[in-house]
Amino acid sequence: MKRFLIITVVSNVLLSLFSANAQSINGHEYVDLGLSVLWATCNIGADKPSDPGVSYYWGDTKPARRTFKFSEIKYFIDDEGKHFSKYVTKSENGTVDNLTTLELSDDAARKKWGGSWRMPTKAECEELITKCKWKKWELGSKKGYWVTGPNGNTLTLFLGELWTSSLYPSDPAFVYALLISSYSQSVGREPRRKYHSIRPVSDKNVSASGTTSTQNAKGHEYVDLGLSVKWATCNLGASRPEEFGDYYAWGETHVKNEYSWKTYKWCDGTQDGITKYKSDASHEDVIIYLEPSDDAAHVSWGGKWRIPTKKEQDELRKKCTWIWTKLNGVNGYKVVSNINGNSIFLPAAGFRFDNEKRTQGEFGGYWSSSRSSTYSDDSYDLVFASDFVDYGFPARCGGESIRPVIE
Repeated sequence: MKRFLIITVVSNVLLSLFSANAQSINGHEYVDLGLSVLWATCNIGADKPSDPGVSYYWGDTKPARRTFKFSEIKYFIDDEGKHFSKYVTKSENGTVDNLTTLELSDDAARKKWGGSWRMPTKAECEELITKCKWKKWELGSKKGYWVTGPNGNTLTLFLGELWTSSLYPSDPAFVYALLISSYSQSVGREPRRKYHSIRPVSDKNVSASGTTSTQNAKGHEYVDLGLSVKWATCNLGASRPEEFGDYYAWGETHVKNEYSWKTYKWCDGTQDGITKYKSDASHEDVIIYLEPSDDAAHVSWGGKWRIPTKKEQDELRKKCTWIWTKLNGVNGYKVVSNINGNSIFLPAAGFRFDNEKRTQGEFGGYWSSSRSSTYSDDSYDLVFASDFVDYGFPARCGGESIRPVIE
C-alpha cells in the first residue's frame, strides 16, 4: 500500500512538471524551453506523457506495420534494404536526389498534427542536449529524464529513440535519431528499416492558438511564408481567412452583378474584341501584367498591395505543402511553407459567371496579374479542388477571387 502511494505521488509530480507552462498549437501542447523551437509535451499518438505513442518508419506518415520485407517500407525499392526511391545521396543506393531533410509531405508530425508541427532536425536535437539540464527519473518500470531549458521550463522524455528529420548524408540507409539511454543522450545514426517514436516541434513564430503570427500593412494582415512576397491572410473583400470575399473580372476593380463578355470592361462586348492587354503581337498593346490602376488589390488596399503574378503563384504551389481541410466549416487548402512552416488558408470560393455563383466549397480560382501569353481573352490563375492544385488560364470576363500580396 505504501509503495502504491509513493508511485502515485511521484506520478502526480511527474505530470505536474510535464504540464507546467504548457500551451497548445492545433490542439497539441508544447513547452517553450528557451530554445530555437517549441517542443511538444507528448509523442505522436500519445495521450499523456507516460505513453510512448505510435512508431513510424522514417519518411512514412502511416504508423509502422511490422514486416520482414524491406520493399513494403515506404521508399525502399527492394528487400536488400540498401536501395531507395527518395532521399538518396549516393548512386549505389538509387537515383541521387540529394534530399537530406524530410519534405513536409513525408513528415509524420506535420501529417498527423498539422499546423506548424514537424519532426525536429539533427541540429535541434543537439541543441536540446547541449543547452538543457537532464535529470533522471524512475517511475516503476518506466525511466526517463526531466529536461530543463535555459528559461527554467521542463519537458519530460522517456528512454528510447526518437526520429529526427535529417538523413545521414554519407550513407542514405541511415538517419539521425535522438538516442536516450540510462547513461547518455546523443544524436546518432539509426537504420531507415527501423521504426521509432516521434516527438514533434514547432517554430516559434506561431501563436499559441495555432494561427501563424501575422504582420500588418495599411490595415491588412499578411504572413511571411519565406517566399519572394508576403501573402495576405484574407481574400479581397473578406475579413476572415475562411470568407470567400468579392469576385472580380480580370483587370477590373469593382464588383458587379453579371460577369460576361457583355459587361467586361476591356472589350467591345464580344470575346474577340479585346481592347487592352492583348497577346497578339500585331497590336501595339503588348502589356504583360496588370497596371496598378487596373489592379483591384492595389486600388482597394493601397500602398504596395497588389495581385500576385503567375510566377509568384507558381512559387506558392511548388514551395508549400497543400492540405485540403476545413476552417470553421469552410472547405479549402491550408498552405504551409516548406521553408519556415508558416501558413495561410485559401477557401474554395468557386467563381462567378453571368449572374451565378458556381462550385463554391468545391473549387477555388484566384487571379494572377499575368495575362495569357497565347490568347488575348484568357489570363492566368491559381486553380484547385480537393484532388489537385495547378494553374489555369480562364476567360478574363469571369469573376474570381483575389488573394493580395506585398513585397
